[in-house]
Amino acid sequence: QADSIKMAIAPNGHVGIGTDKPDTRNGWDKVLEVQGGPHAKTLVTTKKNGVKMGTYAHQNWGGPSGSVGTESNHDLRLLTNYNEKMRIKANGHVGIGTSNPDTKLHVHYKNKGLKPQKDHVAVFSADYDSSVKIQGQGGESYLEIANHHNKTGDKKNSWGIGTNDDSKLHFSYGANGTMN
Repeated sequence: QADSIKMAIAPNGHVGIGTDKPDTRNGWDKVLEVQGGPHAKTLVTTKKNGVKMGTYAHQNWGGPSGSVGTESNHDLRLLTNYNEKMRIKANGHVGIGTSNPDTKLHVHYKNKGLKPQKDHVAVFSADYDSSVKIQGQGGESYLEIANHHNKTGDKKNSWGIGTNDDSKLHFSYGANGTMN
């Protein structure tokens, strides 16, 4: 019978498309549920410039998943309190704190009188020994900041620019040149 249901509006205002029982778990005041066979989507479109933004649930489009995105060649913005916090450009560049990222990942931070020791541009953390590495196509490190534990359990902290060397601070340039 579920396949025969086109649209249902419950007395409490819940709306179901493809179902007459929209999922209201967790006490939602109003629910709009779109239910389909192996996939379903909602789409919001502007008439004037053709922006199409959708939410998708799919059984086998990249594996079972839920997605948010545009179906048109337009940027996708994430907002809080009507203020843009992040933008994914149509060309794939991601901007955090900027609406015009010019690289794959562009993070911009404006210090508006905040305390620098608490408000960082970016923080990378993990529940295990970790490092941040910028490397070339061949795997060579251009910048490596590491915090590793060796077999004795002692911490080994290192900085490397142009090298994978584990010294405290090591610069490498050219084919054989090093500066310590």
